[in-house]
Amino acid sequence: MPLQALIKKTCYLRTFAHAYSFCNETPALCYNEARIPLYTWQVGEKRLLNRRIRRQAALSPEQRLILVLTSVTLVLMAGVVGYMLIEGWEFLDALYMTVTTIATVGFSEVRPLSPLGRIFTIGLIVVGVGLVFYSFGLVVEMMVEGGILDILGRRRVHREIRELKDHYIICGYGRMGSVVVEELTKRKLSLIVIEIDPNKIQVLHENSVLAIYGNAGDEAVLHKAGIERARGLVAVAASDAENLFITITARGLNKDLFITSRAETSGAGKKMLQVGANKVVSPYLIGAYRLVGAILKPAVTHFIELSSLEREMDVRLEEIGVGERSSLVSKALKDTPIRSELGIIVIAVEKKDGRMVFNPPSDHVIESDDKLITIGTLEQTEKLIVMAT
Repeated sequence: MPLQALIKKTCYLRTFAHAYSFCNETPALCYNEARIPLYTWQVGEKRLLNRRIRRQAALSPEQRLILVLTSVTLVLMAGVVGYMLIEGWEFLDALYMTVTTIATVGFSEVRPLSPLGRIFTIGLIVVGVGLVFYSFGLVVEMMVEGGILDILGRRRVHREIRELKDHYIICGYGRMGSVVVEELTKRKLSLIVIEIDPNKIQVLHENSVLAIYGNAGDEAVLHKAGIERARGLVAVAASDAENLFITITARGLNKDLFITSRAETSGAGKKMLQVGANKVVSPYLIGAYRLVGAILKPAVTHFIELSSLEREMDVRLEEIGVGERSSLVSKALKDTPIRSELGIIVIAVEKKDGRMVFNPPSDHVIESDDKLITIGTLEQTEKLIVMAT
């Protein structure tokens, strides 16, 4: 289905029919059969939207500090210019008089003031002194509330984000998003989270996880997360409609990005694949398969869980890509140290064209861009990764 046909007019998210669509522009609301809002693209529920609008309308501590410092600078400039024009003083004398007046240090005048100069000084005291005291109070408030540390922390985060490369972007920090972040962090992979809940952002920062506030479907937010340099994106937002739009936006910004998206229904999953998702995961479908496996093949299911999640066993089920300069290229499995020295079991090889070779024979030749599906210990796997790259 063409993308233009998919993103056409406004439709509704129906609870049973699972029919999805979007407006010509950014989607605003989806309704169920009872016309109750299910999804608001910009924020969510109306109360939450109003709360965030008020929060965004208020100046941040950094903006307030910049505004006050700018005002103090303007007052200093006005004082210098005023004394130079009214009293005919030189720049240095005018600056000295302005600073001593605003700082209320109590020094005498540089030179005797004219009546007009005294009136100007009174106005400078009223405006300048009040502004200086307000600035001092703001700095103390920011120190008490951690505003200065927050500014420094955000600048550090922005610097680290600019340095990110080949990282993963996690869109949403809910129940699934938190697990994704935990597993990627265990593997020491670079990642950044996009979340619209400020409380969750605070939790992520406290856990030393890079995170930015914003809507993951917004191009500016994705650019801020370094989508041009990212290796992959995981869309695990609250609804299928949001994950679908994130997929559309991300694919438009990076054609080579590997996009994995969560879909609650098969209909939404098909549309996500149509608009650019490389992989779609349905938690309900996977959960059902795991339940059946746990009933019929409990030992197999238990082994897969342990090997894939690296829990309780020092065994990893891993996918290892073979680079062009790898010493494994153009060699048969029996001629490599994969089995004989490392003791790793190769259970499958995915070829460049997507063809999967299960249980490859010993004379199977490894080619560039092959993906080896292996089982081995952490130490063995790390050695093979170095060898394959």
